Amino acid sequence: EQFDKIDEQFDKIDEQFDKIDEQFDKIDEQFDKIDKQFDEVGKKFDQIDSRFDKVDSRLDKVDSRLDKVDSRLDKVDSRLDKVEKRLDKIEITIENDIKPDIKATLDGYKQLAEGQEEIKAQLIELSSRVDNQEVEITALRRAK
Repeated sequence: EQFDKIDEQFDKIDEQFDKIDEQFDKIDEQFDKIDKQFDEVGKKFDQIDSRFDKVDSRLDKVDSRLDKVDSRLDKVDSRLDKVEKRLDKIEITIENDIKPDIKATLDGYKQLAEGQEEIKAQLIELSSRVDNQEVEITALRRAK
């Protein structure tokens, strides 16, 4: 779940970078327009000043967005640190608690299987003895 959230945040960051690129492209277009109109500086100085104000506003927005991206990346780093710590704890639990329990369970299973084999052998032997005794009983009954 956390990885999904992280992926979503990275997708949002990618979208924001795309928007920033678009804004930088727009800024580049405006600078091109400024270069073309530089010959008419006297007539259009107020327009250029207005455009610089817009560019400045956009750069402030870009700066604000970059600050947000930086903040989000800090949060992602923090979350990743927490995930690493949790994974370390899980790994330690598996190594120290679960693996020994599994080994003990398998040893117990092996002992049970060996015990069953011994019981089977004893049952076969008892069955053979019962059969022999039945034969002897039948022979004794006939002898009477």
